[in-house]
Amino acid sequence: MRWKRGLHTGRFRCTGIKPTLAMLAAILLIGSQVNTAPAETIEYRKEVQQGDTLWDICSEISDNQYDVGYLVWKTMRENNITKPEQIQPGMEIIVSVERKR
Repeated sequence: MRWKRGLHTGRFRCTGIKPTLAMLAAILLIGSQVNTAPAETIEYRKEVQQGDTLWDICSEISDNQYDVGYLVWKTMRENNITKPEQIQPGMEIIVSVERKR
């Protein structure tokens, strides 16, 4: 880091790439936090029918907008399912997804 006297002010200022990068990183970090609105969550409720699998249920909801594998994992976690084969006909499964913008 180098210190350089300003031509017109007579004050010392820091010059070099590190302070510039630090300032740029701070501006980007603050700027990225300003416009982030919370994502809207949509809940789908599905009653399990004979022969349904979590993959089938999540695939219906996904409609190629979401990664089905991630959606199955998230649905298992949110519904306290430890094994996908635990679902039984009559169970209500809740699948939560964030609305795509």
